[in-house]
Amino acid sequence: MVIPGLWKRLPEWTRDYENFPALPVLARTIWLAKHREPLAGSLEEAAAGLFGLESLPAGALLSKHYGLEPGERQALCADPVHLQADIDRLYLHPGDTLGIRQDEADRLVAEFNAHFQDEKLVLQAPAPSRWILCLPNEEQLDTLPPSRLWGEDVRPQMPHGPRARYWGGILTEIQMLFHQSEVNSARRMRGAPEINSLWLWGCGRLPERIDPGVSEVFSDDVLVKALAEQAGIRGLDEPETLDDLLDQSETGATPLVTLPLLAPAAAEDDLHAWQAGAEILERDWLAPLLDALKTKRFAAAVLHTLDGPDLELSRQPFWRGWGSPPPWARLVGGEA
Repeated sequence: MVIPGLWKRLPEWTRDYENFPALPVLARTIWLAKHREPLAGSLEEAAAGLFGLESLPAGALLSKHYGLEPGERQALCADPVHLQADIDRLYLHPGDTLGIRQDEADRLVAEFNAHFQDEKLVLQAPAPSRWILCLPNEEQLDTLPPSRLWGEDVRPQMPHGPRARYWGGILTEIQMLFHQSEVNSARRMRGAPEINSLWLWGCGRLPERIDPGVSEVFSDDVLVKALAEQAGIRGLDEPETLDDLLDQSETGATPLVTLPLLAPAAAEDDLHAWQAGAEILERDWLAPLLDALKTKRFAAAVLHTLDGPDLELSRQPFWRGWGSPPPWARLVGGEA
């Protein structure tokens, strides 16, 4: 299971809030698990690792998924974002949070392509918040997925590589172009956040071979689905509960399921909303999972928290036994 947002705020929340919610099932899950080094820091990077990839050619994978034809041109993700300047920080809000309509995406893409025609940059928007940039030449851009930077200061993570200065200039031009667009004028008028930049990431060519460590995927994330397609394994929508997963999973399968319900609240530092999501996670996933391990319906499970340790749960014995978990501050602060 990949659960973005599970661990992200736990150390600071459990330190700063005396009345941090009990969440007994989550606490027991963390207490019973073996804590391993995290596989990755984002859902996309974790998926790449689980599919045996050292890097994630997200642009190429999504181009194929959406039926685009970049030809020999390299493709990378150019996701629409809102960058929010603070006194000494620059915060990123991903396109999925901006309520972008397809007609707005199409208009901005057309303006981009007209402006950058001489640079031979071709932008496409197969989905409102999933844009693909086709490049005339091979590029090496080192960046992180926007989901990993949501709510974080992105200045240290701006694209870097052999032509970082060139791409920095392109991004400045994009911001000026988008600011002047009637699309953003209309968004400002109705109080919606501007689509004021693009986040470039996911360079690379399609892998010739993928050796996944999972045999089926349950996810609503389009990139995870694209990985499953490229690997030739089953890809199904994210189930609502563990019982639904068990009903749909093939006998003897090793499924990957993504559960992003905590990510928005963690990114926005919203403990109340996070608690509501955590209670759903406990009821629909963690309590049935612990029960399934005790009754031997599962041999093992790994929860990839991304911002904290991977939590490895085995059938028996649970390594800490069935004692009571310590207080939250100890449980997530490295003292447990």
